[in-house]
Order: sequence, then structure tokens, then C-alpha cells
Amino acid sequence: MREQIAGLVQCSEAAFAGHDATDARAVAVRVYAARKRSLVPSVAVLPALIGCLFLSSGMGLIVAGGSLPVTPTIERVSPDGVETIWENQIMPARGRDFHLTLDLNNRLSGIDTWSRRVLWQQVLPEISSTSAPLVFADKNRVLIGVATTIGAVYLLNAANGQVVWMQNVSDRIDVSPLQIKNSIMTVACADGRIYGINIADGHIDYMVQTDSKITALEPVSDGRGENIYAIADKQRVLALNAMTGDLNWRGDTYGEATNSPLVTKNLVIAPTSDGVLSKLWAFDTSGALRWMSTYDHVSSLASADEYIAMAQGSVVTLLRADTGEAVHYWQLKESPAALKLVAQHGRLIVRTDSGEVLTALN
Repeated sequence: MREQIAGLVQCSEAAFAGHDATDARAVAVRVYAARKRSLVPSVAVLPALIGCLFLSSGMGLIVAGGSLPVTPTIERVSPDGVETIWENQIMPARGRDFHLTLDLNNRLSGIDTWSRRVLWQQVLPEISSTSAPLVFADKNRVLIGVATTIGAVYLLNAANGQVVWMQNVSDRIDVSPLQIKNSIMTVACADGRIYGINIADGHIDYMVQTDSKITALEPVSDGRGENIYAIADKQRVLALNAMTGDLNWRGDTYGEATNSPLVTKNLVIAPTSDGVLSKLWAFDTSGALRWMSTYDHVSSLASADEYIAMAQGSVVTLLRADTGEAVHYWQLKESPAALKLVAQHGRLIVRTDSGEVLTALN
């Protein structure tokens, strides 16, 4: 993403009343830390939904007339302008490029990339620091799904900021919305309910009462649109049918869940912590526990195909997902705050938030 885009939105003094620069930066840092693993599912339902958490350049969401995009979106979290805590570049097949931004005052804006002219703005109810807008394409439209802490879910037209529909659910939403097969948006509420909302009209297609607090940052799709995996009460993995909400299986762990589950080719990996030690619990698609391994404190995880990248301080380890076996190590200069693992041309590439790109033979 172009460097000149950083800080596109400059909030007025009135908009920032009560926020000095130190407070604003502190909030932005906290938001980045909370969202670094929550913006995008480990394996997205559609290729167009795969995002990138790093602040480097990349391609935008390309909307072809009458068809779904096949190019990844690029998302920025807490860029240089601390008042802008989320940014997404949109590159339509027709018309000018524009950016979507969200600031600390829950103001969602559409901004022309080249002129920096504000095309539209919507001030929304409070958005949780662990929830980010969901951007996707429906036919020839780009849509934005936003979940708020007051339990309201909004769908907006990205071209003009108009609200397509708004749906109220039972409680505050602390997780990012997730799109399923271009027809359902799922959200998880603080009271343990998980909702499937019809994207076409905002109708609630299903509601699941888990009788548990959903403590994963977000439900995670398995990439086929068949299951959603969430962590409840910090120690139970729930596998739900994404289209109906039916419970397929549940798996128990011990220790406190530290993040959303990871989804590899045939396994669901749940990370937990027990004091200074971290554990990874690997369940197969039927819910059977395949393996569990204990490690020194794990600060960040990523997955791709049949591998897991794990950061422990400044050491990054590559693991086989089917066994938990370590197959490669890297020593970095400092501990990475975020990892991304990509399988490309027979190699595995590890990217970190500070820009290193590390490779290993697959």
C-alpha cells in the first residue's frame, strides 16, 4: 500500500476532544495488539476475503462487473496516523480507487485515493477493539459488515456509505463478523449466542445458544463454508455447521485459550496457556484429539496448509500440523508481534509485522 496513504483522515480538534496524542497512540497500539489475529480467518471462505495484517504494500479488492473478486484485500491496522485504526484499499474495475478507514471515534469513511477527498462518512456506535469491519463483494457491489458493542449489526454500501440494513442481536459483539458462502454473516455475542444473519436482507437465519462465553476473538471458518470453529469458556472448542448453526462436535482443552483456533488442512489447532507454558491442542475434523504439545511461552501463531509457524520470543519455529513436530527454526533480532505463513511455489514463507520474510523448503 502506498506510503502516502498513511494518515489519510485527519480528525479535527473537536473530533479529538478529550484525546491527547499520547492517549490516541496508546489506544491504537492496544487495538493493533487485539486485532492482529482477529481481522481475517486463518482460512477464508472466499479467496477475496484473505487479508494481510502487515503495513506493507499490496493489491486491493478488485471488483469485476457482475462477478466476485479473486484478488486479496489488503488491510492496515493502526497505521502511522494513530487516529486511523483500520484501513482497506478498494480498487474497482471501473471508477477511481478509494480507501475505507475507521478512526478512534468510530467514524467510517470512504476517501478518494488520489485527491484525498472524503467521499462519505458514517459515525457508528462503538466498535469493539477486537472487531474489524468485514469487506466483501456481492455481484458488482462492495459491501461492509460492521458489528458494534451495542449489539447492532450494520451492512453498508462501500461506494456511498448508505446503510443497506441494520439488525439488532442479543448483546454486545466483541468479535469480527465472518462471511459464509456469500450468503450468511455470522457474529458471536458476549452472552454466548452465535447468530447467522442473511446478507441479502438482514434476516436472522439462526441463533445458537452455547450457554458459554465465546472467548475466541472470532469464529474461524474451515475454508469450505461447512464449519465454524469457536472457543467457549476459554477451554472448549465448538464446531458448528456454518449454514444452520447445528453443533457438529465439541472438544475440551485445559488451560486458558489465548487466541482463536487455527485451521490447517485437516486439523483444528487450539492454543491455550497454563501459567508460563503454552499448549497446542490438535483436533481432527471429527473432534478427536490427534496430539497435544507443551511449549515455552508462545507469543504468536500462524498456519498454512499442513504447517504452523510459532513465535517464542525472538525464535520462530515451523511445525508439522499433523504431528506437532518441529522441522525448522529461525532466530530473529526481536520478538515478532504478528506472523503470517504462506505456501508459495513449493516453499513456505513466514512474514512478520516488522517486515522479515523467511523461507523454508516445503
